[in-house]
Amino acid sequence: KELPSFWNTLFTILLPVFLMLGASIAEVALNKTSQLAQVLHFIGDPIVALLIATIYSFFSLGYAKGFSKDKVLQFTNDCLGPIANILLVIGAGGAFNKVLLDSGIGTTIADMAKESHISPILLGWGIAALIRIATGSATVSMMTA
Repeated sequence: KELPSFWNTLFTILLPVFLMLGASIAEVALNKTSQLAQVLHFIGDPIVALLIATIYSFFSLGYAKGFSKDKVLQFTNDCLGPIANILLVIGAGGAFNKVLLDSGIGTTIADMAKESHISPILLGWGIAALIRIATGSATVSMMTA
């Protein structure tokens, strides 16, 4: 099969960025009660923007290149397997981060950091190292620190 054009591929990749950028501009430039601002805010939500870009990619990179619905579904399924572990680790890290924030440990660490006379870079590294030791996960410690 023929490869998609560079510009089509680039547009597909940058579509969620454009949608989120449009929402940010609308938030500043438009009246928040206007319908256009509300629509741009909705489609500029990161999850909705990624969904729109995914659906667009099915058409522009799949159906437009002659692939059937079953072949596009097979491509999608083949791509989800390798990233499933990454998504689970990132999701667990985000959940753990929320638990730490709700427990108030972030405020405690921030208060301790204010009183210490350590470089912010070393302090960030130290906090990440302690969380890495405690959790055993580098991804969780990076997201939490």
